[in-house]
Amino acid sequence: MRTRAIDFSALFAALASERGASTPAPRSTMRREIGPDAFARLIEPVGLEDFARAFGRAPLHIPGAAAKVEGLFSLEDLRAALLADREAAAADEGLLIEASFDRAAEPRSIPMVRVNHEAIGPILDAGATICVSRVERRDAQLAELARVTRAQLGYTGVVGVNCYLSHDGCGFGTHFDARAAISIQLEGSKTWRYGRAPAVEHPRANCNIDGDGVRVLRRAHGRTPEAWEQPAAPDERAFVSVTLEPGDLLCLPPGTWHRAEAHGYSLALNLFLEDRSVLDLLHVWLERELRSELEWRRPPPLVPAGAGVTTTDELWAYMRGRLGALAELLADPDRHEDTLTQLWSASTCASPQPPQPRGAVPELMRDELLEVDRRCPIRLRPARERAPTIELHAGAKSLSLPVAALPLVRELLARERFVAADALAWTDADERFAWTDVEPLLRVMVEHGLLRITRQG
Repeated sequence: MRTRAIDFSALFAALASERGASTPAPRSTMRREIGPDAFARLIEPVGLEDFARAFGRAPLHIPGAAAKVEGLFSLEDLRAALLADREAAAADEGLLIEASFDRAAEPRSIPMVRVNHEAIGPILDAGATICVSRVERRDAQLAELARVTRAQLGYTGVVGVNCYLSHDGCGFGTHFDARAAISIQLEGSKTWRYGRAPAVEHPRANCNIDGDGVRVLRRAHGRTPEAWEQPAAPDERAFVSVTLEPGDLLCLPPGTWHRAEAHGYSLALNLFLEDRSVLDLLHVWLERELRSELEWRRPPPLVPAGAGVTTTDELWAYMRGRLGALAELLADPDRHEDTLTQLWSASTCASPQPPQPRGAVPELMRDELLEVDRRCPIRLRPARERAPTIELHAGAKSLSLPVAALPLVRELLARERFVAADALAWTDADERFAWTDVEPLLRVMVEHGLLRITRQG
């Protein structure tokens, strides 16, 4: 296990200086480029499909080498993010910075306390863990990593990054979180002990173990916890134990009991995925489908309390009618495939910048170099009996193409860039495509932002 003596008060001394005062610039570090496949590279040798199968169901430990995380984030980068946050906090909502004084030798879990920027160094030296939530708001590379992760996985929820810096022997007592967490060890080491499966699958709230061993389930969205989300007591004797070194990853599903302890010191990122359920997605769809109809915008009928017996017959007749209309809407699910797929696609990929409206693209030349825009992954909906076209979805962008374009599209999506004339050979037929057939297809993909012209003909 690696150890390294760090004077945290000295490291973060600039945070204690007066706001606006001249402070030494943070030491620059060589940061890695976050490409569109950054998450896939991070979880190697596990593939995206294998990761997706395990996601949310079972813990996944991915050993790695320090080179995997080199240039991703460092103590100097954390200091720079905190300095930026301190200066920006007067103008916007600052980052949530909390301290935990949990120790591995004590089973109880102590509530975290919010701390100011200037207190970070002394609190760490006193023996604590500092959690900086949503640090990607002050670090462009981490923001892009969160965006790419969401896009590569096709995840509809919130993806963010928390940063944990722990003193020797510090960490967190036994608890579980209501969201999936991928711990990425950057510096130092930390031992994790965790259950082999979630105690509660996709819970709505976190749960801690207090000093008396009592399970304390937080209120979910202000609501009293329901019976299904009450967990059984953890059997820590059956916990798995792994020590993460730089380059190692540990993915824990929501609702999985765990505890952690730093050795020497530990710097780690927590790439979290906070669920947006299928109910949430369908609610958005139903509201869009139904809000144009007056009967769905009306409130339920009034049921005034009279002097005699008041019945709910009129109320039920109204509700029964609404349920019948809803059943009619849902009677043929397949006719909603493209609408729901597009809604899902848009919710999985926030564009790195607002989409720019494009005008008509001039006719393409055969020798123009085209590049597939992979900032949002492009996914294909094959032709259906009732929908004799193929559909391409990339974030909020979608495009319908004739079935005859399918072999061309498959070849195109397997490439990063290509010369426009190469597409003439991408056919399942014996004869090549004609340029008059291929050029309009490529041009419309440029107009929809799925292709980019990188060299003019």
